Amino acid sequence: MLTPDIQDKIDEKGRLVEILSNQRPGAGVSDVGDNMDSTKYSVLDLFRTPKIRQHSCIMSFVWVVNSVVYFGLSLYSAKLAGNKYFNFFLLGLVEIPAFLIILFIMMWWGRRLPMFVFIIGAGISCIITACIPDETASGTDLSMAIIATAAIGKFCISSSFGIAWLYATEIFPTVIRNVGFGACSFFARVGSILAPFVILLEDTSHYLPLGIFGVMSLIAAVLGLWLPETRNRALPETIEDGENLHNAPMLSDVQKPAEAKSLDQLGGYEHLEANEKEGTVLYG
Repeated sequence: MLTPDIQDKIDEKGRLVEILSNQRPGAGVSDVGDNMDSTKYSVLDLFRTPKIRQHSCIMSFVWVVNSVVYFGLSLYSAKLAGNKYFNFFLLGLVEIPAFLIILFIMMWWGRRLPMFVFIIGAGISCIITACIPDETASGTDLSMAIIATAAIGKFCISSSFGIAWLYATEIFPTVIRNVGFGACSFFARVGSILAPFVILLEDTSHYLPLGIFGVMSLIAAVLGLWLPETRNRALPETIEDGENLHNAPMLSDVQKPAEAKSLDQLGGYEHLEANEKEGTVLYG
């Protein structure tokens, strides 16, 4: 059984919630639900409007490339010079600093430029790795050079993949964000399926697997420059917001909404009830 003091506090909080709901800009909770957009969205909405269609196609291709190069390099580690177990361990170890460093890089330089730098770095590393011979004409062993460039490539593609995960959640409007991210994830799975088959091209030519990884990375890097930067921008909510994301203002340029006054500044519950009767707005 509740004591009188506890019951009084519950009643006061109930009155406060009722007063605030009546004086907030807009209507109460039930009215908000009535005004919500009831439109049903599907994967087709990723391709109905020009800008979102462009973002969807580019981001899907970027995810395919990230996935096929990421898993491809992991599988190709057994074919590199030196001990295949050490190579696999090393190419997995470089992922730790890769995923840590992008946390700070994205805060400082955003998403688009770092993803471009990392994915083009992965492409160049793959091409260089394919072109380095096992040893020079004089017999100098180049195994460490091959492993080093492959590790740099794995570091870069891991960083690019990590950025792409966040980038994809920010570039699609809220109404189709789940659909857009799910489509990107689907194409990433396609990339992971293709990776082993690309590795099999080693039997045709030593240069083909890494050469394909490199060319695909370079193409994805260039296409990624057509994506809008999302750092310090409000997440797009509607299809229209997604279409205008390139021109969306920075959050620092948008006027912040007025903060609600504290209960003490409003003079307590009694003053709130008086404000409600007089029609005084609580938000500046």
